[in-house]
Amino acid sequence: MSRKKRWLIELFIMALLFWAVTAWQQRDLIKPSQVVPSFTLEQLATHTPTPIHMTGQRTLIYFFAPWCSICKLSMNNLNHIDTTNLRVVAVALDYQDEASVAAFVADQEIHVPVLLGTSEVAAAFRINVFPTYYVLDEKGSVDSRSVGYSSEIGMKLRTGW
Repeated sequence: MSRKKRWLIELFIMALLFWAVTAWQQRDLIKPSQVVPSFTLEQLATHTPTPIHMTGQRTLIYFFAPWCSICKLSMNNLNHIDTTNLRVVAVALDYQDEASVAAFVADQEIHVPVLLGTSEVAAAFRINVFPTYYVLDEKGSVDSRSVGYSSEIGMKLRTGW
């Protein structure tokens, strides 16, 4: 077998494995076109009650945990999304206290609203992996969803750039 053919086969197998793992991680998430539950959560630092999504506005909800190393790598990409026609919020889950969330957000220099999530929110959105994010349409239905690392370009593509 030629070296080029073997390389293509290995690349195909790696892509197939990546797709299979991603599909397995997403198996329990809310399905596309389903309406997500509505929650109002406290915003980090200000404690202002803030809806997780608003009817009439497309929304990207990014669920993270302060201890998550993949979140640390990808969360800063939220700062580069055009928020003209898209609302972006980050929801902290699985944290020890508000101070740990605040320290994580400050370290990442996050400029989007950060909400303090609860176990009820995690269960309702079926969050088992961090990071997980949903892109919602104006009616609160899931347009797209993903888990794990996403590059700036990946996030922009999923949100309709």
